[in-house]
Amino acid sequence: MSLKRTIRKFLYSHEFFYTLYKRDGYKYHTDLFEKKKYKHLLTNDCFKYDGGLFYYYINNDFKFVYSKRLIDNISINYNLLINNTLNDLLVNIDDKDYLKFIKEYFNKIRIEVEKSQNDNKNNIIKTIDNIFTSKSNDLFDALQRILFINELLWQTGHRLNVLGRLDYILNDIYKNSGISYDDAKKLVYEFLKILDRDYYYKSNALKGDTGQVVILGGLDENDKYFSCDLTHIFIECIKELQLPDPKNLLRVSKNMPSKLLEEALDSIKTGCGSPLLSNDDVVIPGLVDIGYTKEDACNYATSACWEPLCDGASLEQNNFADLNFISVLNDTLNQNYDSFDNLLDNYKKNIRNEIDRIANDLNNVKFAYDPLMSTFILDCSKNKKDISQGGARYNNFGVLTTGLGNSIDALINIKLLVFDEKKYKLSYLVNEMNNNFKNNDLLTELKNGATRYGKDEEIVIMLSNIIIDVCNEEFSKFKTSFNGEFRFGLSSPNYILNSSKTKASLDGRCDYDPFIVHISSNAECSYSELSNFASKLTYGKRNVNGNVIDLMVSPSFIDNNFDKFIKFLEISIKSGIFQMQFNVVDSETLIKAKENPEKYKNLIVRVWGFSAYFVELPVEYQDLLIRRAKLSESAC
Repeated sequence: MSLKRTIRKFLYSHEFFYTLYKRDGYKYHTDLFEKKKYKHLLTNDCFKYDGGLFYYYINNDFKFVYSKRLIDNISINYNLLINNTLNDLLVNIDDKDYLKFIKEYFNKIRIEVEKSQNDNKNNIIKTIDNIFTSKSNDLFDALQRILFINELLWQTGHRLNVLGRLDYILNDIYKNSGISYDDAKKLVYEFLKILDRDYYYKSNALKGDTGQVVILGGLDENDKYFSCDLTHIFIECIKELQLPDPKNLLRVSKNMPSKLLEEALDSIKTGCGSPLLSNDDVVIPGLVDIGYTKEDACNYATSACWEPLCDGASLEQNNFADLNFISVLNDTLNQNYDSFDNLLDNYKKNIRNEIDRIANDLNNVKFAYDPLMSTFILDCSKNKKDISQGGARYNNFGVLTTGLGNSIDALINIKLLVFDEKKYKLSYLVNEMNNNFKNNDLLTELKNGATRYGKDEEIVIMLSNIIIDVCNEEFSKFKTSFNGEFRFGLSSPNYILNSSKTKASLDGRCDYDPFIVHISSNAECSYSELSNFASKLTYGKRNVNGNVIDLMVSPSFIDNNFDKFIKFLEISIKSGIFQMQFNVVDSETLIKAKENPEKYKNLIVRVWGFSAYFVELPVEYQDLLIRRAKLSESAC
């Protein structure tokens, strides 16, 4: 790779751009808001109308890039957009160029729609006119408003745009408009279908990584579970569309209707990847722990995957950094220890040092000026501050973690083989590890220990919570640059990216092999045992940034055990899991899809916290899914 390309790749991955250039077929323009280059979005190329039910157009030929970090990966407040006029929302914006741009942007759309012969153009034009002068009063108008601002977010360079609590936000409009269930479903179906249309353009690190998540259901302040017709409609539409995008996340609780959980599982078993389940009984108290009011905690949505945040009131950058537990552990092993406790104490100290480094680095990040995002985030107007200046209600930073499961397995191996049984010297194990385990018998022994991460055993739970407690204590010492809190979680999309830069480890993992995925296991582990283990981990304090049990399940297993699986989910929710997601596919299908991709173009799998087409994934992700599917099948 040339030096020029290496530098460009570094800048691109870190979202620091200083020049206008052309890359991968896109025309890149810099600093839309900071340098007032609004004219790039007012060219005729940015306004097309294909004659569909809704207007929604993104020019796939160019993207905006910024010299500072652009705030993304959050949910704007679509409730503000629906229940106010744009004139109301823009009244406190001092940026005259931005105000002029917004009005001209909608005028350009109006001109384009007027030129068409489409039967629905009058409804679209009516929404354009009303958006400046009156609040929304019907479901079509509300959905079209969301699409207008959503397309503008994507076009201006914002990535991973979450759709928020749409069933909750739209419920009153739906009820008051008198529209039938079936007619509402037709609108939602077309709304979701059009959001999938720019799937490749919207994808971030991997195809499918768009962040387009619709949050459904949830507890209110009185612990009463909210759901409505639209909750069911969104689940039904996602199930019927069988597209990887957008996704559903269903907020679950022991207080939820059993029928809704059954509908969720009926959708999950199709393999579409939705919905992910997030347990309000654990998440909401955790958000209160880090400073949310009960009202705001009950109004949580998520970042692109699963990291909870207050819907439309948060700056929160929850995928801000990764803490690699294995890398820290390997560094810790480069000296001798006379006891396991001394080794563990030094490991904890090194974790603290790494957290200190991460927190200090993140507090030096500068955010790009962003009047568009600020218009639709609660408290920015009241505080008279742009979101980039700390104007949002909540300004927390989130850190992801990788390799916890591998670290726990490594620690158990060290405790058993070095200090309890005294079978090996630690120096010998470390030397073998540094040489990528030339001793195959040792490698097999390290891999196949009976006590492993994910098992409902005292030593596994104790060691996991010791590490979690260290992180809770250390992150609590820091405030963000906007006086918010630091938070972390036990799930990360980087179980392959980080592992690809991490040498072998004493859990029996060879150089650059993938880490354990989220909360799962590298051992044969039943669903109920993994759920029991996860329910005994410490959540709350600072550990609220996503803690996802990741299950591989064959379609036939759910079909043959549907009622039992519902019972398993109910017990898991009551026992206190944080979140759960599913890959519903068998290893045989995955192997065939890898060998004959043209025959399996529509096979959807769950990756990180999003859904994607299996055949479009890099081979290392395909291989990991196949291996995990085989392991799951052997455990059933």
